[in-house]
Amino acid sequence: MVDEQGELRPHIAVFVASKAVRDLATPVPPDTDVMIVAALSGDG
Repeated sequence: MVDEQGELRPHIAVFVASKAVRDLATPVPPDTDVMIVAALSGDG
């Protein structure tokens, strides 16, 4: 999920309370939903 520089990899999306975030320091209040989604690809 995280690269050598501590940043999210490009194919990973993180949502905090349905809002897309890229900053891993984003506060997450109690009882807030967090969703981590990895992109999928293939040859169909």
